[in-house]
Amino acid sequence: HMQTKHPGKPVMSYEMFFRERQEARYGSKSGPKCC
Repeated sequence: HMQTKHPGKPVMSYEMFFRERQEARYGSKSGPKCC
């Protein structure tokens, strides 16, 4: 997904990816949403 939707950004590590998914899923308001 990161390579196809956001080619300019570095690919996240698994830890960062998991954290971002958890925040997106559970509605954390600590950052911008992807897409």
